[in-house]
Amino acid sequence: MAGPQAEAARRTASARLAQYNAVLSSVCASVARCRWDGGVVFRHLFARTDFSTVDYFHPSVAGQRAIADITWRAGYWA
Repeated sequence: MAGPQAEAARRTASARLAQYNAVLSSVCASVARCRWDGGVVFRHLFARTDFSTVDYFHPSVAGQRAIADITWRAGYWA
């Protein structure tokens, strides 16, 4: 995942995820009991240790813990 092509792919994926989050925000604003994290997981800057060393894509145990913590604090139940 290095080099100009990889960086371009990351930018493209990030832009697409930003578009999904914009749609989620719009739809959530129209539903009274919407339960969405407001995009906090998307905006979180994960550390290298938050990714599995098996495939460097899926979250490690630390990454899963970070996602759970972020989601919990952003949720309606916090």
